[in-house]
Amino acid sequence: MLFRSVENPQTGTMKDEYKYSGTIEPKDTVDVTASMTGTVKAVNFKEGDKVNKGDVLFTIDTKDLENTIKTNKASLLQLMQVYSLLKLI
Repeated sequence: MLFRSVENPQTGTMKDEYKYSGTIEPKDTVDVTASMTGTVKAVNFKEGDKVNKGDVLFTIDTKDLENTIKTNKASLLQLMQVYSLLKLI
């Protein structure tokens, strides 16, 4: 039998550290679309957070929408009154 070399064993702490290069891809992605337009008032998540179906991701300022609804209700009421008057003729 031939022995090429013998190493002297040493004691110490081994460090479990591995370095790899690469690209991380998400398991799933989705497109997020709004059902209405408006100014974003608050973002209710941080990048990298796990979100679930039904979570409120953004809060939209509804002030403009509420004003539009009030204006449209007033216009509708006025048109209904004109219609009622025209029915009498």
